[in-house]
Amino acid sequence: MNIGHLADIHLGHRQYGLNQREDDMTSTFKATLQLIMQDDPDAILLPGDLFHSRVLRPKVLEAAQKGLSVVPDDVLEIDRLPDLVRPVVNQEEYISHQTTISQYESDS
Repeated sequence: MNIGHLADIHLGHRQYGLNQREDDMTSTFKATLQLIMQDDPDAILLPGDLFHSRVLRPKVLEAAQKGLSVVPDDVLEIDRLPDLVRPVVNQEEYISHQTTISQYESDS
């Protein structure tokens, strides 16, 4: 069994208060997933800290969605999802909602 693993992604983190560092982390996340997918994994484990903050900005959620879009649904496992500050949705609800939208759009 071929398993990919990445953790402590911290999407949305503006290290040193710099927007460029946030963009760097997003780019690294996407590039890492693409490298993992080249090995045709049976599973990818993402055990925690996908996001840096519990309050998620739309830009950060979009970066997660775009990054994870290269991974088939049956390959990814996200664990330890924190309860986020409301009214912002938690990670699982957001990803589930986006998957539903993607499936709906592809059926039409």
